[in-house]
Amino acid sequence: MLKNITRSYATAPVKVTSTSSTLLSAPLASVRIVVANAGSKASPAGLAHLLSKSNAVTDTGSKSALRLHRESELLGGQVQSKVTRDSIILSATFLKEHAPFFVSSVADILTKTVYKPYEYAEIIKPAALADYVIATGSSSFIALEELHSISFRRGLGNPLLYDGVSHFSHESLKAYAAQVYTRDNIFVTGSNLSESDLSTFVADSSFSDLSVSQGSPSAPQKQFLGVESRIRRAGTTTAVLGVPLENSNLASYQLVVSNLVARGFDSNVLGYEDGALFYASVTGSSEEVTARLIDLKKALADTNMTYAHLAATQVARQGLSAKLEGSSAANLSKTNLVVVGDVDGVPYLDEL
Repeated sequence: MLKNITRSYATAPVKVTSTSSTLLSAPLASVRIVVANAGSKASPAGLAHLLSKSNAVTDTGSKSALRLHRESELLGGQVQSKVTRDSIILSATFLKEHAPFFVSSVADILTKTVYKPYEYAEIIKPAALADYVIATGSSSFIALEELHSISFRRGLGNPLLYDGVSHFSHESLKAYAAQVYTRDNIFVTGSNLSESDLSTFVADSSFSDLSVSQGSPSAPQKQFLGVESRIRRAGTTTAVLGVPLENSNLASYQLVVSNLVARGFDSNVLGYEDGALFYASVTGSSEEVTARLIDLKKALADTNMTYAHLAATQVARQGLSAKLEGSSAANLSKTNLVVVGDVDGVPYLDEL
């Protein structure tokens, strides 16, 4: 148990869990704070990314960002923030005895950040644009972003990163933070910390200052099939086929992914709270992409890719038996297609 704890348990104002049923003797522990319904799907294009960047570089009412970073380093830890399509996620890794400090610091970031005009203009916005420039140096990233856009349009189809097109200010960050940093959106998970100790640290922090969300439920996520997009761009060419999915039928597509990966394709099922996206992609010169794309299309139509065959050959190895019960076969007869790069030499969807 951690030292200097006056209460063994307290009712935390937000949801708290621990992944450690048995505490380890290792000196390191961590906390992960997920802000649900705060990711790119819920915000105007790029605003969630900007808010996530602000978590690491802005001052709070109790201390400056520089002081927080220096104190964190001196105590053997660090605090990070990132954005996903579903959430904004803050995480901290630290020496176990300093858990109260880091829980309190992350809580202050969510509840006491002071959004200043110059920090937005000189630090947050340039840092976000730097992320965008680095990410869009990859044709694969651009293709996958575009696949989300044509498969979902809004919500999960929103861009993950801020591209500089929309105009925001420090007031935009402040308003969005007030909207999403609420008690019912926050989930705190600890590793190598007891749940009772973690609950006490959370209860003693400014997490208690969070308000209750007044927002309405989000609209159901729409999905679109048979859509194509081609983005002309110098450099490497990427083509990606994809199918938007419901979360209720992912196991059969995971089997397809395993089969495609074994054949040398880049493939995955990206799962989100409101849906999922199966994709398979190829990258190279336009000639290489064309040849591999044709091979990929054949692989998806191959009789060896049928649900029964995949289940018989791969379920035992992957341990997906339970998940497959009640699942229907993967339907890959209709897909979306995105091509990024030298698009002239790559066939259209109806030409494959």
